[in-house]
Order: sequence, then C-alpha cells, then structure tokens
Amino acid sequence: RPAECPFRALGCLAPGLVQGEVASHLEEARDAHLQLAMARLLQQDQELSELRQAMTEMRAAAETTAATSASAAASIIAGLQKKIAALEAGQAAAQAAAKKSAAQAKDTTAALATRLAKLERERG
Repeated sequence: RPAECPFRALGCLAPGLVQGEVASHLEEARDAHLQLAMARLLQQDQELSELRQAMTEMRAAAETTAATSASAAASIIAGLQKKIAALEAGQAAAQAAAKKSAAQAKDTTAALATRLAKLERERG
C-alpha cells in the first residue's frame, strides 16, 4: 500500500514509499529530515520576529492615533465651548436689550396715557 513520509509537510518528497518502507526511510533520511525541520524552524522564527515587529509598529501607530484623536477632540470641544460662550453672551445682551426696550415702551405708554388723560380732562 502507498505511504507518505511524515516529513512531507516539511518538504520531504520521498518517491514511491510503501507502508513497510517508511521506518527504513525515516532512518536513512534522518539527517535530511533534521535539515528540513531546522529550515522550517528558522523560517517560523523569522516570521515570528516579523510579526512581533509589525505588532510593535501597529501598537505605536494606534497609540499615536489615539493621542491625535484625543487632541483633535479636545480642540473641537474647546471651539464649541467658545461658540457656546459667545452665543450665551449674545443671548444675555439680547435679553438686556429686550428688557430695556420693554421698559422704554412701558414708560412711553405711561407717558402717553398720562398725556391722553390730561387732554381728555382739558376737553372735558
């Protein structure tokens, strides 16, 4: 029955193995298998180092982005607070002007009522 070398995933391409030859193949190809395993281990070690470096860079970028976002948000909030303060000041000024106008209208109305009463008395 045909068989595959257990080191095939690492690159062993032993041709035409059958079930009974696997043990002898493993014995004969021990050094080649160790080289394949070592090559894979070094490759994975390199990939792991690259992933760690990428993770460190991504973490730094995320921290920079968070700091930038926080700074931008603080700037936007400060701008909005200034606009609110300006609107509140404008509203207070408008209310004061309205009160003054109302007082003047009341005074004018009272003066006109007094004058009208005087004219009516003089006529009457």
